[in-house]
Amino acid sequence: MTEFQQLAGENKTEIKVKGSRFIAHATAVRDRDAAESYIDHISKQFFDATHNCFAYRIATGDAELTRFNDDGEPSGTAGKPILQTLESFQLTNSVVIVTRYFGGTKLGTGGLVRAYSSAAKTVLENAKIRVIQITDTVRVCYPYELSNAIQAVLANYPTIKHHAEYDVTVTAVLKIRKDFTQQFIRELKDKTAGKAFIEVI
Repeated sequence: MTEFQQLAGENKTEIKVKGSRFIAHATAVRDRDAAESYIDHISKQFFDATHNCFAYRIATGDAELTRFNDDGEPSGTAGKPILQTLESFQLTNSVVIVTRYFGGTKLGTGGLVRAYSSAAKTVLENAKIRVIQITDTVRVCYPYELSNAIQAVLANYPTIKHHAEYDVTVTAVLKIRKDFTQQFIRELKDKTAGKAFIEVI
């Protein structure tokens, strides 16, 4: 995985289905702890609700962590539809929690799936989404006379220089898209005849 989509901030929406209120919250999270903390925060805020059902997806390197919970609704009618909605929007590092206040009319399993899916879909449709690129941090140390060669290579890659030190040699710390890292290093070694010290931090 070299990039993924996630929510840009928090969003909230509410729908009503046959008297029941479904309040959906969605936000971006950095990791599992942040997702669990957000779920706990919303659940405490709506402590008097009938159910607080949720799902989240977290990027963990080349893998993915997912979790969902029906919070007392019939199995597979709440958390899983929320997760499937997150997946349909191709969102990672994102969590959706849907709070239900029972309105007196039972919806049945099919009705519950549709209601929770609809609440999750509505909150995500109204949210801003951003693309996150996964990067490597590369340190390059080289003598001043190689500056032009280094700059020529850098011009061919989407890198962001965020730190440089000028001493006896130049030390540059760069962020580069993960899918370009190995090619970038090979080209640097070739252009500098191996005279630059390169490492992925």
